[in-house]
Amino acid sequence: FLAGAVFAVAASGVTAGEEKAANTIVFVCEHGTVKSVIAMQLFNKLATEQGSRLRAVSRGTSPDSAVPQPIAEALSKDGLAPVGFKPTGLSKADLKNAARVVSIGADVLSVTKGSAVPVEAWKDIPAASVDYVAARDALKAKIVDLLQREARATRPPR
Repeated sequence: FLAGAVFAVAASGVTAGEEKAANTIVFVCEHGTVKSVIAMQLFNKLATEQGSRLRAVSRGTSPDSAVPQPIAEALSKDGLAPVGFKPTGLSKADLKNAARVVSIGADVLSVTKGSAVPVEAWKDIPAASVDYVAARDALKAKIVDLLQREARATRPPR
């Protein structure tokens, strides 16, 4: 389905599997180890393929210590293994370079309240631990839409 490069970029303040850029999409789920990781990996792959300068990071509101093994294996089969990824909690610092925060079933208001960064809520993503393929496909459809919207918003006028 998604054969391709594994995105593992190490930079200061960024864990492996994440890319830091001036325009960052911050995907947030409760544990920061499943839906937001799948979204981050898919987004970075698709953004790179499309030549977008946007990159994504994964955050959690109550981060777990690691990506669950079945999710890591499924990502690996898709060529999206988050090699060396370390789950991180969402913080105000994440908003500094954020173009957008995407909440995937997580309450991000305590961190984003008062910020000028747009917050988008994706509440209809299936549980990846129950059906990885359905969750991945639902996330991919939303990411394709998000990339199209961001491209239109940043396109210079003709």
